Amino acid sequence: MNVYLPLIAVQLLFAALPSFSKIAFRTFNPKFILIIRIGGGALIFYILYRLFFYSGTIQRKHYLNFFMLAFTGVCMNQFLFLEGVARTTSINAIIIVATIPIHTLILSTLLKQDRITPVKIAAIAVAFSGVFVIVGLENLNLGGYFSGNILLVLSAMIYSFYLVYSKTMLKIYKPFTVITYVFIFGFLETIPITLLPIFDIVNNPVPFALWWSPAVILIFGTVLPYFFNIIALKGEKSSVVAAFIYLQPLFGIIISMILLGESLETKNIIAAALILGGVTILSREHKITQWLKNGAKNPILHAGSKRTRQ
Repeated sequence: MNVYLPLIAVQLLFAALPSFSKIAFRTFNPKFILIIRIGGGALIFYILYRLFFYSGTIQRKHYLNFFMLAFTGVCMNQFLFLEGVARTTSINAIIIVATIPIHTLILSTLLKQDRITPVKIAAIAVAFSGVFVIVGLENLNLGGYFSGNILLVLSAMIYSFYLVYSKTMLKIYKPFTVITYVFIFGFLETIPITLLPIFDIVNNPVPFALWWSPAVILIFGTVLPYFFNIIALKGEKSSVVAAFIYLQPLFGIIISMILLGESLETKNIIAAALILGGVTILSREHKITQWLKNGAKNPILHAGSKRTRQ
């Protein structure tokens, strides 16, 4: 139960991120919010690490591992997410993010960390039918919400890599060590794509009263959820951690409607139902498999099938 509480907190905090990002984009460039999230996160994690969680530095042979974790879990994931949110609705964003468990399953299967089963295939098929509904493949143009939706799908795919591969480093280092160095490496990777927005803010200062939204994104949309997530990954399977993401659409849609006044379309409801249906099938795979096996052994069903054959 101790692991589940941080997982629920992660979903609530991440669910609010698209809405607060939309608010921040009224004043700030998405790339500037990116450097605020990663640079600010790296600084906060490093200070806390040195003061309370220090356990030594990482080994040089693991630099490449942390480079890849930072690229997938922080730099590119957050870049694609923020650029995607800027080009679509908050509700679309939160629904698409719910596909992360499906991408995680596919990746872990390809890496032979997981075994594909008929139930998992069904989960993938149902969830991705929801993706096709929300992305809008019937409208293949870069206008409207299509480009933003595609960027969010790519963000979810890349984040699944982080969920799977972070388990390797968590077997060697403590959770806070991992998250600190992931953000430090991520900050270095992010600098080249955020220099222009930084110079723009320096040359055109923003009133102090408007900095509350980046502050909320940094603390409640970055530091706290990543910290809770890494604690959960230490104590649970990456597939279980990913499965909790089904809570995000519920939280996120409510927050988007309250803060942004967004409304649910029929397409949103259908897509959310399909994606959550696929994730639910995935999270209940064992029970469904057992139910199917028990059904196959049920003498009443066998008797019925015999009568049908007669």
